[in-house]
Amino acid sequence: MMVLGKKYKALAEKFPLVLIQSKADLKKAYAVLMPLVKRGDDLEEEEQAYVDVLSVLISKFEEDTKMYPVEKSSPAEMLEFLMTENNLSQSDLARELGIRQNRISEIVSGNREFSKNHVAMLAQYFKVSPALFLPAIDLPATTNSKK
Repeated sequence: MMVLGKKYKALAEKFPLVLIQSKADLKKAYAVLMPLVKRGDDLEEEEQAYVDVLSVLISKFEEDTKMYPVEKSSPAEMLEFLMTENNLSQSDLARELGIRQNRISEIVSGNREFSKNHVAMLAQYFKVSPALFLPAIDLPATTNSKK
């Protein structure tokens, strides 16, 4: 098990890792997440752990509130949808991101998973949540009842 250090604790002070309850909370979560995502693979292990959990919490809120009324789609399907909506071929996207076209093809066809760097680049390029490119994780539903 990883020891959580100062950087993790500082991030958790900015935005605690609890279920997101409102669009205002979501906005705050993105304000903490996006600078980390832009750093791509340059994150320390504890920072990456924080990003992983925060991305899941964002995804859960967006799914629960149906912010993006898209049926459950795989990360590859989401990429293909965004490419279509933006009139981008695989070659166009590869050129824009500075990666090989065959890598895009492997991802879209489901033969290769998204790397952390791919997730960061795609989220920034399409201006969407990195959670769109992460596999779905089932979490228990939120409840608003107080005990």
